[in-house]
Amino acid sequence: SEGNITMLPYEVPLLKALDTKPLPRAFDFRAAGLLFGPAPGGTRCELVVEVPLKILTFTADKAANSSHARLSLITLVKDKTGTVVQRLSKDQPVQVPAEKLAGLQAGTFTYLEHFVLPAGRYTLETAVSDTEGNRVSTRKSVLLVPVVPGGVSVSTVALVRRFEPDQTQVDAQNPFAYRNGIITPTLNDVLPGGKDSTVSIFLVVFPDPKLPEPPKLAIQYVKEGKVVGRLEPDLPAPDSSGKIAYVASASAASMPPGDYEIEAIVKQGGSTAVEKTGFTIQ
Repeated sequence: SEGNITMLPYEVPLLKALDTKPLPRAFDFRAAGLLFGPAPGGTRCELVVEVPLKILTFTADKAANSSHARLSLITLVKDKTGTVVQRLSKDQPVQVPAEKLAGLQAGTFTYLEHFVLPAGRYTLETAVSDTEGNRVSTRKSVLLVPVVPGGVSVSTVALVRRFEPDQTQVDAQNPFAYRNGIITPTLNDVLPGGKDSTVSIFLVVFPDPKLPEPPKLAIQYVKEGKVVGRLEPDLPAPDSSGKIAYVASASAASMPPGDYEIEAIVKQGGSTAVEKTGFTIQ
């Protein structure tokens, strides 16, 4: 244990990897912190870790006609003094029938966890292990949590991997809850072009209850500094907690290859909030 913190056995090699110089990078994965509006004590944050399952080493069990692997991860959230203020971890065994192994390896494991942080600059330190292959990879990134503003505000604009509708149990605290379903975000910002490809984004608007006017949303698609598309959708009424979750989708068929930026502009009364995200069409 470290102070009063009990370390789980799978966490030990992960923490060791985060203390190694240079940081080990045995394989690629993605990790980031997203911001989802004001909460008691600061801002609600969402950790997203995406691991391509093709990096895992699978061991075949011929008697059971299956294969197994294990993925473990840990993220330390550190404040500007280097103090760990959040510690999030997961140990995930994977077992798959032999005939489904190739399909599984084409997929992605997504780990989501929410927590609250006061305003400040933080470092996310993440380590992921392919246990069967005895390999570890690490990433470090910065998370800036702004002072909660007055007026209307908007979450991080997240690209959508998939939507699972009609979920029987949806945690009201889950920032990705949407219309009785769950959004799975993606950090993969490289998208295929063509008529069958769609660019979908998810965002949450937090109206200022003190302002009488409803918020208005504009979504702009920008390429090389020029606005190439603009939507001004009607927002639904806020839910019971006062927020408005919204998904916007656009066909990639009319988007030439290149780099794009999506701007979400929310106005309510005299207040304005803007969030941006980028993506690339191949």
